[in-house]
Amino acid sequence: KRYLAGLWRHEMPFALCWWRPWSGESELLPLVQRAPSWSWASVDGWISYWEFDRRISCNTNVTVLECDVALISPLQDYGAVSSGKLRLRGRLKEMGAFDLMQTPKVDHDSDGIAHSTQIFPDARDIDDRLHCASITSTAFALQMGDSTGFSWNGKRGLIGPYSLILLPVDERKFRRIGFFQADFDMGFDNCHFQDITIV
Repeated sequence: KRYLAGLWRHEMPFALCWWRPWSGESELLPLVQRAPSWSWASVDGWISYWEFDRRISCNTNVTVLECDVALISPLQDYGAVSSGKLRLRGRLKEMGAFDLMQTPKVDHDSDGIAHSTQIFPDARDIDDRLHCASITSTAFALQMGDSTGFSWNGKRGLIGPYSLILLPVDERKFRRIGFFQADFDMGFDNCHFQDITIV
């Protein structure tokens, strides 16, 4: 039961599926980075996890390959960290221009049926390119699993994916900038599994 920057290793990958509820107030990143982007300890304020029916599996599509953190003080296992990396194997999908300020996002398919995506940015100042609501940035989605067995804001019978929103740092290295859940098939089954690192 290893402790890693606020998360327990034995609870991953599900423990990575936290999000910041947005109340309309400014939510800024701490001035000094104190945890890797995949940890809730990297942000200030409240975080939430899904209401999970323990009788049903997590339906996760991600494998944790490696997770390491560098402690500021080697004598404090539960103390602050200077850095951390998380290597995962999963399905990654380019999202293109992804407006983090629009939540919920509603799209219509070819039959005119509305589908929604709940988007939860980790902070409003997550990146210089995202500090204004009118600016979009290329983002990627890492599918963590599907929603079977979960309720979302009281809504049950979900079938779509839940995913981390990532921005590339360099080749196959990303940082987390948010979380989302969709109520429709986004085509992740057509994506190949690949290994990536989140810092």
